[in-house]
Amino acid sequence: MTKACPAHPGTTATASRAASCSHCARNIDGTRLVRAHQRRGASHTPPLWLDPAGLRVVVREPARMSAIVTTLHKSLYGGFAGRITVSLLGVAMTLLLLGGIVLHPRRWAACARLRIRGGWRTLAADAHKFIGLWLFPLLLLISVTGVFSGLGALGTMTLSRAVFPGGMPQAMSELMAAPTIRPAGHPAVMPSLNERVSRHQLAHPAFRLETVTLQSWGDANATLTLAGTEPGQLSTALFEKYQYRAGDGQLLRHASMAGRGMWLRAFIAIQPLHFAQYGGALVTLLHFVGGLAAALLTASGILMWLARRQSQDQQVATVHAAALGTCGGLLCAIALLMFVTSALPASFPAKPEIQQMVFWVVWAAFAVLSPLPAYRRHGVTIIAAVSGPGFLLAGAIDLVCSAGLAWSAQAPALVIDVFLLLAGGGLCSLAGKLRARAYPFTTLFPQGSADDTISS
Repeated sequence: MTKACPAHPGTTATASRAASCSHCARNIDGTRLVRAHQRRGASHTPPLWLDPAGLRVVVREPARMSAIVTTLHKSLYGGFAGRITVSLLGVAMTLLLLGGIVLHPRRWAACARLRIRGGWRTLAADAHKFIGLWLFPLLLLISVTGVFSGLGALGTMTLSRAVFPGGMPQAMSELMAAPTIRPAGHPAVMPSLNERVSRHQLAHPAFRLETVTLQSWGDANATLTLAGTEPGQLSTALFEKYQYRAGDGQLLRHASMAGRGMWLRAFIAIQPLHFAQYGGALVTLLHFVGGLAAALLTASGILMWLARRQSQDQQVATVHAAALGTCGGLLCAIALLMFVTSALPASFPAKPEIQQMVFWVVWAAFAVLSPLPAYRRHGVTIIAAVSGPGFLLAGAIDLVCSAGLAWSAQAPALVIDVFLLLAGGGLCSLAGKLRARAYPFTTLFPQGSADDTISS
């Protein structure tokens, strides 16, 4: 079945397993959205998304909340400097993991128990030991690959200036072996994009398509590049590509990490190892558990440190204030960032700048407020009252905006939206209970007093 693309009435698109427009080059593979773009020389057309049902143009890009999580994880909305900062945090995590194993070599028997009824201190200590032992290999893998993800890019950028006259762009072009094919200068009839993609999938059924790139479309030398990975392959779509001549479908180039040098293969493998892209759902779930475990390991370690220093009231209060300013402020910054992103139109100009400003201004504001006595007493209540509605509204708005999409487009966003709704509702409930009962944080540490510690 062939229909006209609503964005470009003069073109056609075939509704099969992959719905696409041969002009705007937006492609959907039936199970998840596949990024695609058209290149005209050095420029790219603005991105469009098509709904498989009726080939309607989707105004907003789906799963915007997941893009926020990815950017926060990679760079904290700080650009390349933020990416280096995140890598340095990976160095700290690696040292803490190794230090914990070295400092507790003879306590393996205690690492297999969790005394839930022994009180907060006992549970925190047992959880710290349990997580530190049983998930040590996975946490070490995540931290080490995170270190090289940013610092490796910094090293590549630094060395590329000394080796390649063109710097980093030329170095990446050499690494990905991407020769430039110049346009012939005369037009040609372009085939169905779906037909070309279907032929490739028949020849390579295990290949998981991620991006589709059209270059010089409509020209006799037009090319179609399909990028992706295969299951279990420690590589990324940047290095696994099939380039075809669009007119006759002839394979011009197959770029792969296979046959590359050992060090280059190790460099390429960092991203799939860090982001659990080398396996299926079980590996993704394992890395999800590892991410939660890293947070619990940090929280239990801080709780143990505070519990051992009850007599040093001033030092404990300072740590409390710093924790509320950094950790609590980060939670509020993420909540308001997601709310603003969900409320802004997809085509809103300067949206990345607004996202960056909201995130850093809110985080800095909470860090500045943390030394104030009122914030120390009611900090947790304030954090829950600000972040709860932010998460709740972000999840609700994004869920409503995704309602008109096909299920293949809704599924990736639905998981995050439901989590935001649950987290927002829980935080709003917590804020209400803390405000009504004035529940003190010091009940975790009975020796302290409500006057010189922080309320929770």
